[in-house]
Amino acid sequence: MRRVSLICVIIVCLFMCGTACAGDLTGGVSFRPVVTRTILDNGLTLLVVENHAAPVVAARLYVKTGSIYEGKYLGSGISHYFEHLLSSGTTWKRPERESRKLIEMIGGASNAYTTRDHTCYFLETTTEHQKTALDLLADWAMNCALAPYEVEREKGVIIKEINMGKDEPGKVLYNLLSETMFLNHPVRYPVIGHLDNFQAITRDDLVDYYRRYYSPNNSVLAVAGDVDPATVATIVKELFGSWKRQPVPSKLLPEEPRQMGRQYAEKFMDVGLSYMKMAFHSIKLSHPDLFALDLLSHILSEGKSSRFYRIIKDEKQLCHQIYSYSQTPSYGAGAFVIHMALEDGKLADAENAILAEIERLYQEPVTEEELAKAKVQKVSGSIFYNQSIDDLAGDVAGNEMSTGNPLFTAYYVDEIQKVTTEQIRRVAKKYLHRDNLTVVAVRPKASAEATGEKADAGETTREVRKLTLDNGLTLLLKRNPALPLVSMQAYGKAGVRLETETTNGYTRFMTKMLLKGTGKRTADEIAAAAERLGGSIDSSSGNNSFSVEVDVLSRDLEEGVEIISDVILNAAFPEEEIGKVREELLAEIKRRDDDWRLEADAFFRQVFFIDHPYRLLPGGTEEAVAAAGRDDLISFYRRYVVPDNMVLAVFGDIDVEKTETLLDKYFAGMARSELKLPPVKAAPFSEQARQLFKKNEKEQCSITIGYPGCTVHDEDRYALLVADSVLSGIVYPHGWFHEALRGKENLVYYVHATNWLGLEPGSFHVLTQTPPDKVERVVTLLRREYERIKEELVSDDELENAKNNCITMDRLGKQTNSAQAGGAALNELYGLGFDFSEKMPEKVRAVTAEDVRRVARKYFKGEVLAVVGPSVPESLVPTKKK
Repeated sequence: MRRVSLICVIIVCLFMCGTACAGDLTGGVSFRPVVTRTILDNGLTLLVVENHAAPVVAARLYVKTGSIYEGKYLGSGISHYFEHLLSSGTTWKRPERESRKLIEMIGGASNAYTTRDHTCYFLETTTEHQKTALDLLADWAMNCALAPYEVEREKGVIIKEINMGKDEPGKVLYNLLSETMFLNHPVRYPVIGHLDNFQAITRDDLVDYYRRYYSPNNSVLAVAGDVDPATVATIVKELFGSWKRQPVPSKLLPEEPRQMGRQYAEKFMDVGLSYMKMAFHSIKLSHPDLFALDLLSHILSEGKSSRFYRIIKDEKQLCHQIYSYSQTPSYGAGAFVIHMALEDGKLADAENAILAEIERLYQEPVTEEELAKAKVQKVSGSIFYNQSIDDLAGDVAGNEMSTGNPLFTAYYVDEIQKVTTEQIRRVAKKYLHRDNLTVVAVRPKASAEATGEKADAGETTREVRKLTLDNGLTLLLKRNPALPLVSMQAYGKAGVRLETETTNGYTRFMTKMLLKGTGKRTADEIAAAAERLGGSIDSSSGNNSFSVEVDVLSRDLEEGVEIISDVILNAAFPEEEIGKVREELLAEIKRRDDDWRLEADAFFRQVFFIDHPYRLLPGGTEEAVAAAGRDDLISFYRRYVVPDNMVLAVFGDIDVEKTETLLDKYFAGMARSELKLPPVKAAPFSEQARQLFKKNEKEQCSITIGYPGCTVHDEDRYALLVADSVLSGIVYPHGWFHEALRGKENLVYYVHATNWLGLEPGSFHVLTQTPPDKVERVVTLLRREYERIKEELVSDDELENAKNNCITMDRLGKQTNSAQAGGAALNELYGLGFDFSEKMPEKVRAVTAEDVRRVARKYFKGEVLAVVGPSVPESLVPTKKK
């Protein structure tokens, strides 16, 4: 192996406030990770970021090739195809199954993705497994064997992925925008490729592509987390040093001609709402107008106090969802994009209203207050984004590849602070005008039929302090000074579990209304109060609970506490906002079936939980939401938003003693209610198998097979969790289901199981999607694997890997203050104890192979098969009794 020459080692601090102006806006808040940059003799760039907040490591290998650099293979998706084959595939060093065993051994957190200009392979694991993770990445990159069996298998998998995308309005809309807006630039081709071009790719093409683009001097390796840079450099020298440098193909791209007038395109799909994008050609990353355009997007649509949200969504009620983004990649083909979900009849009005708001910017500059808020949001957003080690690795590597400087974020934040209101006005006028506009829409098929058209880190602590105020409110406080952030989360029991047919959706309705006005703030003022601090406020509801969350920089703790206490204690339920929220909820219900996963989940719940409230959906029904009045919502609020039904967790860079005093100051006046929750009668599950079918007009069928599960309090949850990992992996797909349906027969693209726990028994179910003619075979194989885990003892290796997967995913999911606070609050609310999750690794480690088989036999009976799609095999259609 060749020795590493430290051509360039740079240890730097990434300052998030570099100018006097930035200092004024951020109050001295800064974020200083240490980045070590090393270039090996063979040209491989290594970036190491230390963060010792948690004993985990993220390793990311980037190859600077993607769909726009495919040359003679342009439009085929060969970059994405190759990603499927290289990630955990067979190499000249080890077979595919051995790589997968190693991945499972270190926790199972491995995946890859392809974009227009790069491909990324990443693993996340615990610190002790860092060398194994790097060894896997090195082996894949240097020794990919392109085994013929895997080449054919993954071709079938990707064909299914391409077909699945035809049912996803978001993907259809994005691709429609690209091909309409860009005439010459290769961004007009989808990353996954066009089906005909993709099917023409051969193994020889893949070998040629590999030799051209996969080289160390065309790659960046980023490692972040609980690591020592010198140790990482030694490991990388050993593992990657023999990777041979080679010439990199030219990356010259064609220029896009100037647009000379509005362009429009539309497609029709089986959707409930219309989806529209309005886009304007803009700039590449190196252009000086970058900063003003980014701030303009924030001013227009970031947060509920933004112009588009207030005027287009709330005041004029022209859409149900709206956001914008300024896309400025280093390779050009920049675009300023506005996205909306709206009723089909409002497309033209919405477009005109947005153009009117943009053109108002030409003459009326944005206010200094709006600009200052956007700048703070940009600074705080940079800090919030880098809470996990995976995000840290992605940030520095993305900077390196796009600009050649891993510290570009620091420069970016400095330049953001220099932008003036006049610059905002200038870029709005320069780029956001009608002759530079492209509009695309995905519309309901019904619209086509009606019109006769054809359809187409550092210091940390694990100690949590629990205390209870005199009124019964439980507080959980934890100091974590790794980043200057604080997350406040209040949880209470409610959700669909405490709803009926006539009140279904009340919890969601009520929680949204908490943010729509108090005794002293309007809805706009609530949103602005959090956004002015560069923070965020949100509310949510689910099956068993509701929540309110406020996240702020640590210097703004008291203001954050005041905001969250105001919305919880003083909700006013203004009549004018109730109508707006009602329309928003009805729109959510209307577009529920637009996403095949949501449609499948809704159908499964309704047929699985026949007589139990869990059959209901958190979003509610049209009838219940339409009928809910102000008095109903206030009554619901007064019943459940009470201190003895709630837990408030505050985690982050806090002084625990001072925070306790603050919370007592703002929440002591909340009156105790002595709430007695109504009993929930859990209907017994039937052991008789049931098969149910729902017809739609999509191209593929979704399949759910489920069985009765257990509760959050049941000790069987751990053995079922391990069984879940064996069958389909936790978060990242692998396991028996995956191997049966994707690894051998290429029947599906997506398959995943869920061990869903409730305060009453939930369900264990698997979800997948396949063409109608494959449904019967898929169902047969899923049943076979369910039976297999009931009869066979999993092997020692499988058991150990499954346990590692469970534990690693759990640790990776708890990196942020928000995740930790939410988990602790929910566990305490459900009577498990705030530290319940700390016991999880020990409980999982204790699971035996016999435990897995025991719970499979205990729970996997009384099958419910739910199929949603255009057709179903006759063998699966339930026969009617005479």
